[in-house]
Amino acid sequence: GINAEYGERQSNMEWAEQERWMQAVYEEDLETMIDFALQGPSVINSQLPHLSECGGDMPPFLDDCTMVRWKQGDSALHFALREQKRLSVEILVGLEALKEGDDIRNEHQEDPRLVAQTIDHYQDAAQCGDFDPIEPLLDPFDMVHVVVATLDPNAPSTVLDIYVRLESASPAASKALIQCSADTTESFFKKLNKCFPVNQKVMKLWFDGGPMRRSATLKLGGVQQGSHIWLLRHPDPIRVFVQGYDGKAILHLPSPICPVKDHEITLTVDLRNQYIRYDDVFEQFDSNPLAEIQERVLEEDEIEFSEQILTALPILTIQETLDQAQDAVSAAHDPEELEAAQRELDKVVHLIQNGTNVYFDDLSQLTKQEVRTYHGDIDGSKLFGDYPLHPNQTILVAPPYREPPEVPPRRITMWFNGKKDNVGAAFVKVRTSEKNQLPAFVPEPCWTGEELVAYGNLNVGKWEADILANPQDSFALRRLGRARAAVGELAEAIEFYNKALAIDPEYSYAKRDLAMAHFHRGNAPEALSLLREVLQENDGRYGQAWCDLGDVLASEGDWSGAKHHYTQALELDYNHNVSSTATNVPSTSAKAAALRGLGSCACASNKMEQGIALLQQALGLAPADHVTRQMIQLAQSKTKLQSNDAEWRQRSRLSMIHGQVISADPTRAAQAAKLLEAGIRGSKHQDVSTTDLLRLGSALYLKQSSVHAPEADMF
Repeated sequence: GINAEYGERQSNMEWAEQERWMQAVYEEDLETMIDFALQGPSVINSQLPHLSECGGDMPPFLDDCTMVRWKQGDSALHFALREQKRLSVEILVGLEALKEGDDIRNEHQEDPRLVAQTIDHYQDAAQCGDFDPIEPLLDPFDMVHVVVATLDPNAPSTVLDIYVRLESASPAASKALIQCSADTTESFFKKLNKCFPVNQKVMKLWFDGGPMRRSATLKLGGVQQGSHIWLLRHPDPIRVFVQGYDGKAILHLPSPICPVKDHEITLTVDLRNQYIRYDDVFEQFDSNPLAEIQERVLEEDEIEFSEQILTALPILTIQETLDQAQDAVSAAHDPEELEAAQRELDKVVHLIQNGTNVYFDDLSQLTKQEVRTYHGDIDGSKLFGDYPLHPNQTILVAPPYREPPEVPPRRITMWFNGKKDNVGAAFVKVRTSEKNQLPAFVPEPCWTGEELVAYGNLNVGKWEADILANPQDSFALRRLGRARAAVGELAEAIEFYNKALAIDPEYSYAKRDLAMAHFHRGNAPEALSLLREVLQENDGRYGQAWCDLGDVLASEGDWSGAKHHYTQALELDYNHNVSSTATNVPSTSAKAAALRGLGSCACASNKMEQGIALLQQALGLAPADHVTRQMIQLAQSKTKLQSNDAEWRQRSRLSMIHGQVISADPTRAAQAAKLLEAGIRGSKHQDVSTTDLLRLGSALYLKQSSVHAPEADMF
């Protein structure tokens, strides 16, 4: 039965030839083995016949071998493994000799792998020290060559030899094999990192004209024994900061048409030219053109190339950044500050360890010498590689400097009661014309003292005519916005305020009006944001903006925050004027508003006497302010309320909201009337106070009127 099992494999090979074949394997005769292998796989995998079929005697070349008895069915690979002929094993595996399975078992049911494992077992037991196992030869590693890019076109690239597994090893492999699975790009990176410091986030593998896919096996990517794989740097982030294209800067530029807010753009580009040079191979990888920055800015902001000046801003070196972070840790005064400083230091250390923000003179050098950093003007027609820039370095894009054309001096005339005066209740600002006209409507001042308030709010025809004559008149746009707000058209008012700010971004009065328009539309967060911008732009010296912030916070029930802002307003110099084109005018309205707000806050805390005193001071500065008068009446009717009375807090908050609605937007008096009616119905007392009815009457009267009605004070 055994003879019949192996007879088919031996039929094509005479014993004399098979003896020569086995002798070549035993003697590790490479040339003879190759000659036999050319005859086909049947020769490579031919199995020994029964000893009786070859004369009954051992072949002469086996006299000194360790195989003491003949094993029928042995292939050349069985024999080479048993005799530990390592070179022959490597050749036979390379010739794809069968290594395992039923088709290649001998008379003792051993395939070549079982022979190898048995030999390794006995060898390990017989030797005290380590030995070189033979079974891994059945699943050999392949060698590929990694060529590291250099930043110097004249420097040769470093070439690293890396052993990889292109095909998976047999699952029957013994523990002598450390790795059985085929290598992927990620596992290859780990092997590479053992002999060369690389970071997969920073570096990339390049093979056969393109990047290698992550997680894909090397063989699937076409890698073979002896292939050359290139190690290149990934594209890096660069920050682009667009700055200086505001309303004034672009007046004399062909582009952009509209002002552009300062903003930041992040691009990912190849910052440096890289070179591959080994043997007769030379390959150059160019960096990205700097024009990509200009193209992106043109696409997003419509700024032409000619109006973009590129400048590389300075960046700290790694050592400077590390020193700065360490100094911050040393200078920390409390645990929270220390914890924050330590987090920043850890980030810097992480960046240094990963090398994500450092370029080296030569990527092949292990010393990691940091290259110099360029800062200064940049030519947009060149490449990034023409300048030694660092990852995350900032490129500033700004308009070119041009001499502004001569503009005739602007005149400002102040009018009061039809006469020229330096202070008064109304003035007209003309940006480009030397001729000033008497306004068709000059409203009577509603505050006492030398004050600019409510000038020309309803003179719609005047402002529309001014805008028609000069569409760039930001003052007229703002005045027209106030006129729209006065009749309840808040959406249109916001549109005009925004136009005025687009022309003159530093027009703080317009931004303040815009904030209050948003507030009256119920958008308190936007109002708070804009009012804080106004204060920041004016170094915190705009008293009315402090009061407005207090009013918004009070309307939200934040009495402590409101009190803080009212107090800040009282500490200001009220001769300060936030307009660069208006005459300095002493102001009392902001002070009156601050005192009124502080009085409301005091009453909300049940400090009635203090609150009434503050409200009376406010009324003394502005006797026509019906809101202050109503609040005094309300406070006097509540002097006996106990501390933390919830009803007073509710009434006082409603009073603030309704007072602003009535004084600033009479067309919304209907809403005020509804809220007052709801407040009266929800009163805990059966008797409604006369003050509540009077305030309701005022709101109902204004509900029928389209303008501020002096008769409202009657109520």
